[in-house]
Amino acid sequence: MMTLTCNHKYHHKCFLSYALVSCGSIFISCPTCREMNTNHLDLGSDTENLIALLKEPRKRCCHKTNKGFVCKNGSVPFNYGCCKTHHKETLSEERYPLYYDYMKYLLDSTNNWKTKVFMMDLAKKLLIRNQSVTKITDIHHAFLEFFHRCQRDDNGFIECDPESMYRYHDLLPLPPDSWINRCTRRGEII
Repeated sequence: MMTLTCNHKYHHKCFLSYALVSCGSIFISCPTCREMNTNHLDLGSDTENLIALLKEPRKRCCHKTNKGFVCKNGSVPFNYGCCKTHHKETLSEERYPLYYDYMKYLLDSTNNWKTKVFMMDLAKKLLIRNQSVTKITDIHHAFLEFFHRCQRDDNGFIECDPESMYRYHDLLPLPPDSWINRCTRRGEII
């Protein structure tokens, strides 16, 4: 169960679905009393909390075999719905606590959901490929370093696209379009 700031309780999946679809943040009005929530999910461990953020954890890999059958392997969390065979670069469970801390930050932020989806993926890839990333500030530093090196237009605005940030940090390839579109369209994490 998820206990909101006002002490009303909701099933954590219902709360997350409502929060992520309505505004992409945990700062939502309680459906019962309208008080703003500031609490994060707390199921006992960072791993449980992180896995609970998955809207619908896939049981099986989303890839199809050459004969058109769905792969029989189980999917790995935060791996685009794929198993380790079809997408080898997976986040190790030892990195889950740091990733969950970063996800909490993202769920507090005012970024639009598509930006959050890219930020989740970039942070995951940084955690996988760079063992020196040990704090949320290390992830922020990587993002800010990119923005400080970007070219600004005549009005001082930074013009960038996700691919340039992935390229700058040597984190290509981009996540699959189908994954980005599904996450963005449904306000979910898969």
